[in-house]
Formats: sequence, C-alpha cells, structure tokens
Amino acid sequence: MPYAVHNYFVVRGSLGSSAGGQDIWQFGVRCLNAGTVGGTPPSQAATDKVRSAAVTMITSAGNAGNFSSSVTLDEVRGYTIGADGRAFGPPQISAAPSQTKGAATVNLHPWSTAVAITFDAGGARGGRFGRIYLPPQGISVGPDGRMANSSADGFVNMVKTFLTTGFGVSPGEDYVPVVASARYGTLKPIQQLRCGTVPDTQRRRDNRLAENYRTVQMN
Repeated sequence: MPYAVHNYFVVRGSLGSSAGGQDIWQFGVRCLNAGTVGGTPPSQAATDKVRSAAVTMITSAGNAGNFSSSVTLDEVRGYTIGADGRAFGPPQISAAPSQTKGAATVNLHPWSTAVAITFDAGGARGGRFGRIYLPPQGISVGPDGRMANSSADGFVNMVKTFLTTGFGVSPGEDYVPVVASARYGTLKPIQQLRCGTVPDTQRRRDNRLAENYRTVQMN
C-alpha cells in the first residue's frame, strides 16, 4: 500500500570538528500534510519553526549538557513525501546559527551508543510505532548498563517540548507529528513518547538487559 502524502522534517548535523571529515547525525519527524500540494515543500516559516525548536533543544541551559560538545546542529530540511515514499522536488532548508552545539564534555560514549525515543500512536499495533535516535549524549550510565529513570524522564520531556514547540499539537493544526506507515497507508498522530533506560543499541537489540521504560503523553 502506498504512503499517504505527508510532510517530513529532517533535523541534521555533524559530529567532530574537522572540516570535510565529519560524521553526520540526523533524525526525522513525519507530519500530517498541511494542505501542501504535490511538488511543493513545506513553507519556509514552518521549517524555520522546527529549526528554532531544535536549536533550543540542543543548546538551552537545561538540555545542553545532555548532548556531547562534538554535536553540532547544521540545518533542518522540510520535504513533502509522495505515495511512492519519495520527496517532491528539493527540500525547504533552514540553517542553524553557526556553532549551535551541545556542551557535555564528561560521561561521553561511543557514537554508536544512542538514546532512542519511541513514538507511540496508540490503537492497533499496525502502523503504531516510530522511533528516532538522538545524537551522542553526555549521560551517566551505571555499572548495570542503565541510566537513571530521571535521565530517561528528562529525554522524553525534552523531545516532547521540541515537538510541541516546533510542530502542531492538536488535530486540525498544521504539521502535527505522526507515525507514517507505508504498509498500512496510515498517518497516526503521536500520542505518547517512550524512552528506555538502556542507552546501548546493540544490547537493546539483543535484549540482553531488561530496562525500564519512561513515558510522557503528548496531550
């Protein structure tokens, strides 16, 4: 089944400081199509709004220590995605201010270690879940391989603030974040965010460590 036409905002940046040699990090948020016609990306104003929320997420006093000082936010790209899963034309681009960076210099981990935020749209399981991986963090992980519940709480609340300030929040508003499914052809508004306390993708995949899941409702 084809995708339902929707908008897709990609938050992206670089890791490290050597020009031309950086690794790239990025995550994307899909949204209910806000009257955008085929061949047209989201508006510049909408893309700027997402970029402003991303800048705040990475640099605000309460959050900067969550992200490694090697993390630089470069830009946000806004796309309109067609039924074939491809973008209509070039993206709308909103560049971040120079040196928009995290601040953490301690409790750093390999770049392959990531905090995952699960998007839960509720209802039937089909087309219900989505996920983003945040760029490298500065987080304290205990001898048991887990971060504190309070750290996971901080991440889900941080991402909720990013979504509610950068996007629409209620049905009928423009650019409401959704879980998009090509298999089911659905766009389901995100109802809940979830973060596990094991910030190690390999251990999570192999299910080697039981973890606590911390959640927050979007509304």
